[in-house]
Amino acid sequence: MILGDSERQVAEKFGEAAQTYTNNPTALHLRAMNMLYEGLKSNATIVNVPGKGVETMQLGRAQTKRRKARSEKKNDFHETG
Repeated sequence: MILGDSERQVAEKFGEAAQTYTNNPTALHLRAMNMLYEGLKSNATIVNVPGKGVETMQLGRAQTKRRKARSEKKNDFHETG
């Protein structure tokens, strides 16, 4: 009885999480990245992530945008300074 109730509670929480991720794909990507990070930091674990999975995380894209923004900011300073 206790195990069955626990299973029901876990299923409800997973349902709530699924709804949250459905409405917020960014949260889903962040969760996936966090799960990958947690799996790798604990010990010498190898995780095989399909190419599409890594692509959807857009890991390199954020760094590229930051570099471009910094570069544009420097150029604006030099042009006005």
